[in-house]
Amino acid sequence: MVSSTSSDYFDISACAVSGGCLQSHSGPYLFGRHIHTSFEVYLITQGNCFMNINGKDISCKKDDFIMILPNTVHSFEVKENEQCEFLHIHFEPELFAHILVKKTPEFSISLSDALLFHCDFYYKQPSNITLFNLVTSIVGVYQNPNSYSAISTNLYVAQLMLYVLEQVSKDEPLTPSVHVQNRYISYTLQYVSEHFQEKILIPDIAKELNISTRYLGKLFSRHMNLTLANYINIYRINQAIQLMSSTDMPLVDIALSIGLNDSQHFSRLFYKIINMTPGKYRKMIQKGE
Repeated sequence: MVSSTSSDYFDISACAVSGGCLQSHSGPYLFGRHIHTSFEVYLITQGNCFMNINGKDISCKKDDFIMILPNTVHSFEVKENEQCEFLHIHFEPELFAHILVKKTPEFSISLSDALLFHCDFYYKQPSNITLFNLVTSIVGVYQNPNSYSAISTNLYVAQLMLYVLEQVSKDEPLTPSVHVQNRYISYTLQYVSEHFQEKILIPDIAKELNISTRYLGKLFSRHMNLTLANYINIYRINQAIQLMSSTDMPLVDIALSIGLNDSQHFSRLFYKIINMTPGKYRKMIQKGE
């Protein structure tokens, strides 16, 4: 008999899906600009809705499929006298950061990172039988859990991500140069997540990577479609929103906890990104709007 240890196994027993259901809203309905660290999926089953994703207005109708990437500012609206019904999924990216879609002696890239590099904030297409079956399977298993539902859901989500990746990467194969750039961007994203509570200097990140600040800035903007400084601000506001949703911390303390010592600067930055004051936003999420 061959013995093995837990380190020989890749654990997919913890469910990556944090929400999956059928939702319906009648207009007028607006969930204002917001951000979160999860992937978000919509499959419109009836009616129409409108989204603004990173400043771009998107009209969605029956049988549209939309995947919104993590840390992307977006809003959702159903106009007056309209109604929209949709399957809705949230899933966290961490598990899929450990699934490699390409590995060679020169480089490797994860499923999560591959999608981040190939998609510009979101992906949208008319639904088909593959997408419909995957989305309904994820929601169905999530809503009716059993002993192995977490594993089933994760495998369905991985299939969904791979399907989207196949659609968006046809004209841009993964190469060693992409791997090097991926390593720079991945390190930068990790650095921000680990240091957002303190002062972040972009030259410090570039120094750690042994590249110039200018090159890092250009690389980040090209791959993420926003500047590194803007990403840092969005990430901090995202953390603030999570604290607003899960704690009763005063806004002054929330500002401090995300690395902003000036509460007025926090309020201005929050309004610039979300188009709403922190106080008003907190009231909105408390009402469940």
